[in-house]
Amino acid sequence: MKNKKHLRLSYVLTKSTPTYKNYNQFIIEPDNAIQKGDSSNSSNLRFNSHTGTHIDFPKHFIDSGQTGDTYNAETFHFNHICYFELNKPSGLIQINELDIQSCSKTEILIIKTGLCNKRHTDLFWNTSVLS
Repeated sequence: MKNKKHLRLSYVLTKSTPTYKNYNQFIIEPDNAIQKGDSSNSSNLRFNSHTGTHIDFPKHFIDSGQTGDTYNAETFHFNHICYFELNKPSGLIQINELDIQSCSKTEILIIKTGLCNKRHTDLFWNTSVLS
């Protein structure tokens, strides 16, 4: 377990960001440019809601479920985080692989399995938590 004040959970979105099933690629389209006489530089971003690190809100699986805009930011603020880093990019995690006793008062458990290191491979898209 690591003891950090802040933990980055996401990656910067770029044109090479892998997308779910490799469809609906992340697209950055320049909109305004100072070099062209515009007052600022800006771009339009187009991507699927499954691009990059994200939360699947209940509406994703249940028609009557909540959507992201019905939660406030405080819902996702945690003071007692239990974080584990394992080198196990596939397969089930066994309880004895985690030092659960160090997680008293835990509000959220985060397990980094190493699958993130396979983001640009077939293993990333063919691995399921249910298999």
